[in-house]
Amino acid sequence: VKDLKRKMKPEAGEYIFGKKMSYVQLIGTFLKKIKEDAETNVFHGEHINDVCITHPVDFKPDRIELLRQAAMEAGFKNVSTLYEPVAAAYGAMDSMQKKEGYVFHEENFLIFDFGGGTLDLAYVESSRDRITIPLQCVGDSHCGGEDIDNAFYKLFDDRFFSMNHQHISDNAGEIDVKFRTFFCEHNKEILSKLLKPESPMAKKPIQGVAKGKPIKIEVDYPLWLQLITPTLDKAMEAVDKMLAQVKANKKKIDRVILIGGSSSIPEVKTLLKERFNLDCYSFDEDRDVAVANGAAIRAHYGEMPRKCFCINCGHELLSNQRKCPECLTDNYFYDHAFDGQS
Repeated sequence: VKDLKRKMKPEAGEYIFGKKMSYVQLIGTFLKKIKEDAETNVFHGEHINDVCITHPVDFKPDRIELLRQAAMEAGFKNVSTLYEPVAAAYGAMDSMQKKEGYVFHEENFLIFDFGGGTLDLAYVESSRDRITIPLQCVGDSHCGGEDIDNAFYKLFDDRFFSMNHQHISDNAGEIDVKFRTFFCEHNKEILSKLLKPESPMAKKPIQGVAKGKPIKIEVDYPLWLQLITPTLDKAMEAVDKMLAQVKANKKKIDRVILIGGSSSIPEVKTLLKERFNLDCYSFDEDRDVAVANGAAIRAHYGEMPRKCFCINCGHELLSNQRKCPECLTDNYFYDHAFDGQS
């Protein structure tokens, strides 16, 4: 099942092996699997009753309620929800603090969360005491990497039709989800690394197989831009909306933080740098888990943990200290066991 965030409606559903399942049932089944695996493999039999589920900014109340119902059906008793860019902000700040010794100070961030199906933006103000999100988040749940995959699909489908006088999908007007997943998405990821603006005429082959017949296409940089530009233009429209808010409230942006798989497309950084004249900060390792990590932090602490403590004696540390000045113990890993005692 693809494009689930975009299609989910209370009265709608999907046919799975010939049986129609509502989105409550579908998502509930998925959440139940995660819940059972966590209870068995992580918590060793302890029941999990609480869950925090993130969602795109422009989700309407009926969709959020659908998520709540699915979580209840999965066996959770206490369900909270959170905007995805807010969770991404918490997750990004946590990664910066733990991995790079970031010391919280007066600084303002734009969180650019660009995933497979959705785009969400948040403006974050950081200080030594807390992080706040003072402006309205901006989002588009119909803008993401899947739109670029669809553009690749059309390219393949047009070529296949010209060669065989039939479409890749057996059903007119529909997309063959397996083809899009195995060939379009894969080729998109490869070309984003290989095609460069400095060598626009260099061509790279992409290929797929439909109905047992091979499809091969040569793609150069101008064609790559033609495929990705409509989606990136839409993403930049959302950025400009956020930027208008920032300017109207006389605020500033010191750093742009990239979250989500689609943010790794090089042209995304280029377009953002043109607007902000700032280098973008990217989480290569944590990019795909920042939202989940941030949701866990927000659900557990309520606020971003601000302080670190020595894992040996409990002495308060700055987040970039590697040795406790009190007992001289090395603190290469921060332990938040003492959080909340001050």
